[in-house]
Amino acid sequence: SRCFCPATTSGTRCETSLSCDLELEVSFAPKYIQSSNYPNWYGPTADCYWIITSDDYIEIEFIDFDLSCCSDYVTLYDDYYSNSEDFVAQLYSSDKSDTVGKKYYSSGRYYRIEFISASSSSWLTDTGTGFRIRYEYRRQRGGGELNIGIIIGVLVAVVAVIAFIIFMYG
Repeated sequence: SRCFCPATTSGTRCETSLSCDLELEVSFAPKYIQSSNYPNWYGPTADCYWIITSDDYIEIEFIDFDLSCCSDYVTLYDDYYSNSEDFVAQLYSSDKSDTVGKKYYSSGRYYRIEFISASSSSWLTDTGTGFRIRYEYRRQRGGGELNIGIIIGVLVAVVAVIAFIIFMYG
């Protein structure tokens, strides 16, 4: 039997939100938000927000970022509301090279992402594909979770050294 995603999501596990003005909950598996019509031009006069919630902390990463005009931007807040004291960054088309791959971490249970497109006067020439953001659960604040690959690598190295010592002196 085949599973179907709700109308506001897509992906093999319904992990991509296709709508905005939503409150979304993180999970251990990555989820995504994106500008409307991504990866095609998102259109003029967008005004969207997403509030990401977690029992602990949140990690977001920009997978793609291609805004078409200097009046279009994404704003990040480290909380539920868009208060100035929770402001993290405002990202424009000129920030593309510094934004793709960049990760942001919440200091608490909420992260707010806002997208404004005010490029209505140049809609015939705009070619920006918008953005795609991955978000997921973090047990600890920041990027400090242990990387299982590093742990396994260290254990393998220790076992190899012990085996070598036993072989040479054993």
